[in-house]
Amino acid sequence: MRVSRIRPGAARPYRCPVDLPGEPSQAGRFLAERYLPAPTAEALVSLVEGDRAAARAMSIRHIQTIYVPADETCFTLFEAPSLELVTETSDRFGLGYRRVVPAIVIGSPPQESP
Repeated sequence: MRVSRIRPGAARPYRCPVDLPGEPSQAGRFLAERYLPAPTAEALVSLVEGDRAAARAMSIRHIQTIYVPADETCFTLFEAPSLELVTETSDRFGLGYRRVVPAIVIGSPPQESP
C-alpha cells in the first residue's frame, strides 16, 4: 500500500469507498468506535492525545473525538488513505477501537489545532 504525505493545508486527494448517488465523493474519512466505561476527564484527554500521536506516526489525521457518556462509547473521526491503515494504527498502538467504518461528513468538521 502506498501512503503519500500531504503538507498541512494542501488539498486532500483521497476518495472514500462509499459514494452517495448524485453526491461528490468525500475525502477518505473513517469513524472509529470503542467502548470506554466511565473514564475520568483526564483519562479522556490522555486517550485523545494518544490517538493524535498514533495518527501522526502513521501519517493519518485525527479530526475529532466525541465521547457519549450515556452509551460509554467513544467515536473518533480520522482522515486516511484507507480503512485498513486506520485499523492497523489502532492495532499497532493499542488504541482499542472495535470497529472502523467509512464515514461521510456533512458540512465542515472543526479544524484540529496544531
